[in-house]
Amino acid sequence: MGTVKLPPQLKGIIWTKKFEDLDLQQDEIVIIHHVLRYGKVEDIAWLLQAYPHEKIKQIFLSQPLNIYSKSSFHFAKSTVLNISQDLPDESRYIQSFS
Repeated sequence: MGTVKLPPQLKGIIWTKKFEDLDLQQDEIVIIHHVLRYGKVEDIAWLLQAYPHEKIKQIFLSQPLNIYSKSSFHFAKSTVLNISQDLPDESRYIQSFS
């Protein structure tokens, strides 16, 4: 997995760390969540090639980030990851601006 490079178009959606310093393994949680939340279809396609589907799903379920809008959360959960069950605490994913 270490030989896979981050495509330059991801630079605009992953800003928590200097883009050139991102590592596919060490930063997989941030990369996976940011691509699922902010990525375009081609970014998500890259994500599914860079990481095994089960790895993406496992990280999504076990290490949530509170960065999703309600619609982007449901898109990632249902469409991209094919998770049909309700999750116990969706507030761990969905940003609240109240």
